[in-house]
Amino acid sequence: MANNGSRAERQLVHALEDLGFAVMRAPSSGAGTDSDRPDVLAGRETTSQVIAFEMKSKKDDYIYISKEQVDQLKRFSKAFGAKARIATRWDGDTTIYVGRVEDMDRSELRDEERMYRVKREDATDNWETLEEHVND
Repeated sequence: MANNGSRAERQLVHALEDLGFAVMRAPSSGAGTDSDRPDVLAGRETTSQVIAFEMKSKKDDYIYISKEQVDQLKRFSKAFGAKARIATRWDGDTTIYVGRVEDMDRSELRDEERMYRVKREDATDNWETLEEHVND
C-alpha cells in the first residue's frame, strides 16, 4: 500500500496533467537521495512554465519541511531553470495549495530541528490553489 506522500505526489501529477502539463514524478527525491531532485517536475509549452515541486501532505494542522529539502529544491530549480514551489494537501481536503520557496523563508524555522513549519490556516488563507497558481 502506498504511503500518504506517494499518494499526494500522484494526485499532484494527475492534477497537473489535467491542467495541460507534461509531468514527471522523481523516484527517490528529497531526503532519500544526496541528489538535488524535486518530487515532481512539470512543464507546459503554452505558457513556457517549468515548475519543480516539493509535495507535502498531512493529517494535522502543520506541515514540516526540512531546510535541507528547501535548499535542494532551490538548487535544482536554479540549475534547471524552473520555478521552485512547495505543494501541500491536507487529509480531508482535495485542494492542493502552492507556496513559493520565498514563503518558506517567512514561515517558522525551528532552529533546533532545522525544520520549517507551515500552519494549515496560513497555507489555505495565503497560498494559491494549484489552479490559481498555474493560470496566473
